[in-house]
Amino acid sequence: MSKLKVKAFTILELVITMMISAILIGLTFTIYGIVTRSYHSFSKKNDEVMVMLTLDRLLRRDFSKAEAVRRQGLKVLIIGQNDTTSYTFDSGFLVRTRGITDTFRVDYQQLDSKFEGRPPETNPDSAVLQDELSFSITYHDQVIPYHYFKQYSSETLFQNDHYAIH
Repeated sequence: MSKLKVKAFTILELVITMMISAILIGLTFTIYGIVTRSYHSFSKKNDEVMVMLTLDRLLRRDFSKAEAVRRQGLKVLIIGQNDTTSYTFDSGFLVRTRGITDTFRVDYQQLDSKFEGRPPETNPDSAVLQDELSFSITYHDQVIPYHYFKQYSSETLFQNDHYAIH
């Protein structure tokens, strides 16, 4: 009887291979977790910045197309030819209504409006004509100023009898 030698791995070689495999699998899951957390953090910041950029874009567009901008307390009414857009400033969010309602979750401060460089002289609850709107948004301990200006036609200013001298 001849002894046939069968080629095989020893138990020590198998144990070492399993240990290396376990280390590689552990590293893979750790790296996957780090990448996933980084992606979620990036995605969250990107969404927050997108909200602020969308708010800025919509306010600029609404101001440029408006025939009149009026403020009534914490509500800004942007009056166009065919429709009216309202922005309501509330604690922790801002609501834009124009047919549908959009909610922007931003932390704003210092809502201010003026007409010809002066704050409104009347009751803050009456909707008076404004040509400037400014406020600030706090984003990760940074204060970002927002400022909008509306240039009125002389026809619109003549129609606004609130500032007329009689």
